Amino acid sequence: PAEGGQKYDAIVLNTLISHVNDPLTVLSQAASVAAPGALLVVMDGDYGSLTYAHVDDPDLGREMDRSFVRAVYAQPDAIRELPGRLGPAGWKLEGVQSKCVSEVGGRADGVSYWLSYAKAYMPRVVEAGLVTQESVDRWWQNQQRALEQGSFFAACVYYTICARRTG
Repeated sequence: PAEGGQKYDAIVLNTLISHVNDPLTVLSQAASVAAPGALLVVMDGDYGSLTYAHVDDPDLGREMDRSFVRAVYAQPDAIRELPGRLGPAGWKLEGVQSKCVSEVGGRADGVSYWLSYAKAYMPRVVEAGLVTQESVDRWWQNQQRALEQGSFFAACVYYTICARRTG
């Protein structure tokens, strides 16, 4: 509950609902501290769309895509399910924007958002027992080589969903 019963005119959930076990509870709790007509802004990824190319071994590529999603996100489809959860939680959908965050080819300086993402989360994939360290190492070498050769590809679709507090 908000301190002193205060109600808020806007609530922002930035990459939160994919990381919680019960997004409906989070949306309902947000509604409980929102003033009537308050704005809700939810920004999160559609992690089912997360993908890295792996031309040499497409099966390993798909396995790594699925493993990243399973190791990192409690509810990877939360953004897809959000329109159906808004009403029961006390919100009315107002608008949606989407953006595909992608890297295709490679940069001369070797900087890559998607490689830094992979580097950060590869240990979780191994720790969760989803993929062996050897497979992760082969996949990682392929990704680095693709970046150097200008054939790198990685992408995920992100959404911003706006809703208003009903009642």
